[in-house]
Amino acid sequence: MIAKNTADGPASVLIPFLAEHGIVLADDNTASTNALTFDVLRTKKTREAENFREARTTLQAAVEEHIRGELQFLKSFYKPAVHKLGEWGATVNGNRIAYPTSLAAWITLLGNINTKHLSFPPGTSPLLPYLTLHGIVLTTDMLNLVTANTDNNLAIAADQVSEDATEDRDNIWNPVVSHLHMIGDFLMNLFKGNQKNAGLWGYTVDHSPRAPKLQTTSLKIGETKTKSSVTIGGTFTNAGAGDLHLYRGKTTSGTPDIIHAGEKKGMTQGFSIITVSNPNTLIPGKFTVLVSR
Repeated sequence: MIAKNTADGPASVLIPFLAEHGIVLADDNTASTNALTFDVLRTKKTREAENFREARTTLQAAVEEHIRGELQFLKSFYKPAVHKLGEWGATVNGNRIAYPTSLAAWITLLGNINTKHLSFPPGTSPLLPYLTLHGIVLTTDMLNLVTANTDNNLAIAADQVSEDATEDRDNIWNPVVSHLHMIGDFLMNLFKGNQKNAGLWGYTVDHSPRAPKLQTTSLKIGETKTKSSVTIGGTFTNAGAGDLHLYRGKTTSGTPDIIHAGEKKGMTQGFSIITVSNPNTLIPGKFTVLVSR
């Protein structure tokens, strides 16, 4: 747009419009560059947050699996005195273990388990056989949970930067977008009848008509509905279980075509607007027809 406006010089069709609305293309160009900088930052921080969350989840899930296994083993060790799991930091409701719902609580629980484990004389902790058999090192799991917590905090920080960058980008870019829409509308009206000329200013002008869409309509008992923009050459289908009355135009005047359940009727000239009535007193009706919008 700037290149076209510059090339046309004083003869540019945009000059009066830009002056009227106080639009300076050079300023908008600078704004767009600044907005892109924030968008690049937003994308970078969003990706970083996703990576940190993935790392956190991987570490946390592995340690949580260890802790669940440890507590289930201890539960079987102390059974029926399941309440003794409380000495290991677990919350027990009746005969069930209530597991943490936050990363911080998992860290606290693991710290309590490790403290209790170390409180026994060397080699006598009831948890030792399980840890040995499954190759679990509590201090390593504690470090992994601390790392997971760090990753979680880094993800939160990256999300905040991404959110701030998104807001900064939008504050800068939205006025430019508004100007682009205004200029585009102006050019389309200026070149009315030959709107493709707006393409010289960088716009993409789509002349393709919308493809017809098959539309399904339901009719209550005794109900009548009118459909416009029916596609000539399309097909009307009675998709219900009873007869339907089909009229040309917007009213039910004249003799209708009676379309039985499952029957079809081609939409010929004069059926661009149709009115359909459900004469049944016991069952609702339904029909499908191609419409251009």
